[in-house]
Amino acid sequence: MVPGSDPDLAVIESLSPVHILVADAQPLYRIGLRAVLECADTRFAVGETDTGASALRDAKRDRPAIVVIDEALLQPDRLDGLRALVQDSAPPKVLVTFTAMHSDDMLGLSRAGASGLIERNADASAFVDAVRALAHGRDYFAGRFTASSAHGRADDIVFGLTPRETEVLSILAEGYSNREIAHSLGLSVRTVESHRMSIRRKTKARSLRDLVRIGRHLGLSASGADPHLRSTVPIASGRRQAADLVRSEKMEIV
Repeated sequence: MVPGSDPDLAVIESLSPVHILVADAQPLYRIGLRAVLECADTRFAVGETDTGASALRDAKRDRPAIVVIDEALLQPDRLDGLRALVQDSAPPKVLVTFTAMHSDDMLGLSRAGASGLIERNADASAFVDAVRALAHGRDYFAGRFTASSAHGRADDIVFGLTPRETEVLSILAEGYSNREIAHSLGLSVRTVESHRMSIRRKTKARSLRDLVRIGRHLGLSASGADPHLRSTVPIASGRRQAADLVRSEKMEIV
């Protein structure tokens, strides 16, 4: 399966081509990312450039819907460089890639106009998820910095999770099994297992208890998710299972 392919996102196939500009100083990185995106969705039309100045020039001339740019190219000042990209009357969505960045700098970029932040070494599927999120008008913030931190919204992607992965994590945090999650969301057990593996990879969780802790830390719960979950998932029973898990692992969930 092509990284990031998902029948739930078939709506994008009905849209006009999504023009994307990849700006990165490393040729192999640009070529690789372009190949990943174009293979993931035939609607993605990807161009390349290698400097911040050429990215700004090409964005003004070609008006791409999305610009994926290495934060190192936003020089000499990252915030000014980003503002220059988004100051147009019809600005592109900007996805900033980074190797390492303090949360304060992430917050500054978000407030300056970045629609997404993603680590340069993220999986190919994560880049596809990020670009698709921006193409659908959503923000994408990977890692421990969340969109709610920047904009005060609780419904954006956290840890680079897709909306479906966030749903799975919210129910998992209540202590339910893969089979129970599959039943509540109308998915196959295999699909839930795939989502769970992806969640562990993105959150760097090493065990089930880590996933439960992360879900609770983020304030996720099946009882606060989609209303239909309240009628399809026995919350009280799930919480007892979660409590049993906590006691067995000697873990404290705050």
